[in-house]
Parts: sequence; structure tokens; C-alpha cells
Amino acid sequence: MIFYLYYYLSSFLITLITLRNININRNKNYEKYVLFIIIFITIIIISLRYETGGDWKRYLYLYSVNSEVTFMSLWSWDEPLYKLISFLTYEIYPNQINLFQFVCCVIFFSSVTPFLISQKSPMLAFTFLLFPGIYIVLIGFERQALALGVLMLAYTHLNNKNNVHGIILIIISFLLHKSAIIFYPLIIFIFINYNFSLFFRQFWFYIFNIAMIILLYFITSLDLTFLDKAPLFNSYIQDNNSSNSRGVFFRLIPTFISIFIYSFYIYKNNLRSMPKWIDYNYLIGLFVIYFTFFGFLTLADRINYYLIPFNIFLLISICFDKNNNIVISKIYLCFIMYLVMLLIWLGLSEFSYKMWQPFMLVF
Repeated sequence: MIFYLYYYLSSFLITLITLRNININRNKNYEKYVLFIIIFITIIIISLRYETGGDWKRYLYLYSVNSEVTFMSLWSWDEPLYKLISFLTYEIYPNQINLFQFVCCVIFFSSVTPFLISQKSPMLAFTFLLFPGIYIVLIGFERQALALGVLMLAYTHLNNKNNVHGIILIIISFLLHKSAIIFYPLIIFIFINYNFSLFFRQFWFYIFNIAMIILLYFITSLDLTFLDKAPLFNSYIQDNNSSNSRGVFFRLIPTFISIFIYSFYIYKNNLRSMPKWIDYNYLIGLFVIYFTFFGFLTLADRINYYLIPFNIFLLISICFDKNNNIVISKIYLCFIMYLVMLLIWLGLSEFSYKMWQPFMLVF
């Protein structure tokens, strides 16, 4: 527990130091250099972890399996890119998973760093990423972390109007974790011109919400035993009462707030300046809320991790929105929100206590 709290509080303290000049148009070069140093330290620490993380035993098994496979057989497996990374590192350093963890950390942070730098405060973005994105996803669910990182890099390219690179990266994310397939429809969003008037945009979202409620009500009345043949969907949908995902109600707090912020922008008719990936993530956020309401907690929990960049983007946008006099107050509120979530996760989650605590290093 001490490690997670110390690292989060230290990150926020460093953020406050870099934000000593709250001016939105300040020079961010100093903050970028600080971010690079923090990321370097984070990579080293997480790469050296031992028996720490939600899927630690699963990843040990997947890594050991490399001794029984050939290069060509990898392409018949699910998530071939992840398996390829695992296979190559095993060939270099067999029976020791730390090199593989190091490579995964480098890929993850290489992908997310451009996204963090593109925000109005890179260090603040890192602080918001720390608990959900690094503590839970990177340490606990490495495959999904790689897919999340690649998606964040795709969003950076989309923000820069580089749609081709963005689409390629969205496709690659599925090769790292199957659940990233839910972002394939974003490719369609990229090519659709839907700058409707405020009335039609709101009308469209209301129709979507009503349709989702009807659909999920219908699904909950079905016999879902046919999903036994699809292990990923079975584990996400059938395991509704898993104690591992009951904390989703707390982890959904940033998503609720971000959806409210997004809706505020709808009301103000400022969405034309919003990237299309934000629109799509908003829809995914509605899915997550409805899945939670209808009892699909594990499914909602795992999909909600993909909304981390959506939350970071909107929370930082609202923190630095126009009125500089209350910027620091909004930053403190966000800090307290994530701190409370972290404390609940550390102190009340049995799954966290068993799999993440204490944070142990290989030596």
C-alpha cells in the first residue's frame, strides 16, 4: 500500500511544482523533461516487479508456454502480436519474465507519452493515468495495457489529422488484446461527416440511450450459456457477481464526470472542436454505464479501462477551461477524487490486497 500511495502523492507534488505558473500558454518543455524522467523511473520499477498484479500467474504461464511453440505456430493463436513479443523475448532470455515486462513497459509508455505531452499539462495527465492506467491495467492486465497504449497513440495521430496512422494503430490494438475490437467502428466514425445541428445531435443521443436500455433489458432475459464456447465473452458477461469487479462503481466515477462534461459541451454546442474519438468514447461510456446498471460488472469494468484517455482529455480540458483563477482548485478536486479511489482500492478491495499488495521486486 505504501508504494502506491507514495508514488501517487509524489507524482502530484511534482505536478504542482511544474504548474507553479498556471498560465495556460506557458512553456511546457520543462514539464516534458520532468515527465520523461518520471516515466524512465516508472519503467524500471514496474519491469522489476515480482508476483504482483491481477493476472501475474496467467502471464507466467503464457510466458512459459513459449518453450513449446514455434515461430510459425504463433500466428494461429489469439492476439498474435502480443504472443510474438512474448516469444521473441523468451528466445533472448528464457525462463525470466522481467525482460518481457520491460519490453511491454517500453511499448506502453512509448505509446502513451505522445498523448500525455499533447495535453495542457503532461505531468497532470500522467498523474490522472497513474492509478487506473498504470497501477491497475499495466501492472494487472498487461495485454489490455498494450492495446490501451496503442489506442492512445492512435488518438494522438487522429488529433493531428493523421487519419491513416490512426486507423492502422486501431487495427493493431486488436492484435494485442481481443477486446480492442470494440474500437473498430471508430474507423467508420473517422470518415463520417456528422456535424449536425445541436437539436439533431441531442435527438440522436436520446434515441441511442433508449435503444440501449431496451436492448440490454432484452439481453438480461436471455439464456447466455451459449457463451461458454467463447471464453473471453463468457468471463466478461457471465461472471456478473465477481467480487473482483464490484469496485467498478468507484472506478466509474471519472467516467460519470467525463460524460457530464461532454454533455455540457453538447449543451453549449461546442462539440465541433471535439475529436471524433471523443464522440465514440462517449458512446462506449454509455455502454459501460448501462452494463453496470444491468449487472454486467466485469464487462463494464474491463471496457471502462479503455475510457482512461477519454477521462484524461476531458478532465484536463475542464481544469484549464478559461477561468484561470479556479484552475488550481479544479486540479485539487481531481487529485482528491483519484486519491479516494486509490485508497478504496487499496483498503477495501480483497482482489487488490491479494494480487497487488505488497508491491514486490524481483530482488
